[in-house]
Amino acid sequence: MKKRNFKLVCLMLAIMMAFSMTSMVWAVGDEAFIENERVVSDFINSLPIISEDELPEGVVPIELTERELMQFIDTIINGAESFVEFNIAQDSDSAIEALSSSRINHFTVRTNIDATFRIDYNVVYEYNLVNSGGVTMPNVTAISSHGWSMSGLTLGRSLTNPRSAFTFPNRHTISFIASVDYNLYLLVSGLIRLYTYNIRTSGDFNIITQRFYNHSHTIG
Repeated sequence: MKKRNFKLVCLMLAIMMAFSMTSMVWAVGDEAFIENERVVSDFINSLPIISEDELPEGVVPIELTERELMQFIDTIINGAESFVEFNIAQDSDSAIEALSSSRINHFTVRTNIDATFRIDYNVVYEYNLVNSGGVTMPNVTAISSHGWSMSGLTLGRSLTNPRSAFTFPNRHTISFIASVDYNLYLLVSGLIRLYTYNIRTSGDFNIITQRFYNHSHTIG
């Protein structure tokens, strides 16, 4: 009987310990959940609220739950940092147009935010073909146009405050610095929240080699 009672006591102690450990796990889990909810709430409350009248023309906010918002922002930030590409888009010889005594060409710095959306910085430049010592070389003469554009799924997004500056260190190089604000308009719990981050790109583009040098590209 004593042996049986001893086994019963041991069993009861084991059950109590298991219950106690389970309670501790749930408590820790609850604390983590509550802390995560607090972080989500603080982040959402940090985003400015705008009215429908302040929405850019044609922009429809992206409706998200609070949890979807965090996943959405995380995807955009991490995706943009992971998918940055620097592509040169140039005209074929047959597409080069005469512009007075100049010709034109262009290059594009491309940021793939995700598989469905990208932001391009486009620069169109003018150049002359100059013969020097029997060798014909292109000499850059001017920037004829430049700007930022979006393509793909543009719902709830806009670009504002574009800025650009150019210099010509030599006849074959275009040095550029450019930035733009990328805006996300998010409908969360009936309120339109605005999330903005800045895209900055700079570098030297050689019109002979058609390559970027000293290139920097940041998102944040």
